[in-house]
Amino acid sequence: MRSDVLTLVWLFVAFKARTLSGNSARDCYDLRVKFENQVFTTDVTIDCNEFVDCEFRDCVVLFQGGSFSLVNTKLINVRFAVGGPAQATLQFLRFVRANGSNLLDQLLDAGPQPQAVPLPATTGRTN
Repeated sequence: MRSDVLTLVWLFVAFKARTLSGNSARDCYDLRVKFENQVFTTDVTIDCNEFVDCEFRDCVVLFQGGSFSLVNTKLINVRFAVGGPAQATLQFLRFVRANGSNLLDQLLDAGPQPQAVPLPATTGRTN
């Protein structure tokens, strides 16, 4: 796999997060918008949204701490950014890593893991 292309296919990932402030625009305990079979090539905020059979390509995926769901969603050559309450979580993870990368691995491995779906094998034939 080329290092400039990040391809993750998540069979199912559902992440629920509560924001720190009750007045935040990211407070979305129920998902607001469902996107199906779409390709996104501009920056995408995943908070408060559900993505089913979608593709994020050549864009920034922004997470600010709200609920989201990714089902059969591909990430190709994306960059990640965090903001809002998620920024505090990122600072915490950096703190843990600074005290030992094995501690961060233990923390990340402790919870449920998304399952990667293998990409189909190529046959070498062209249509």
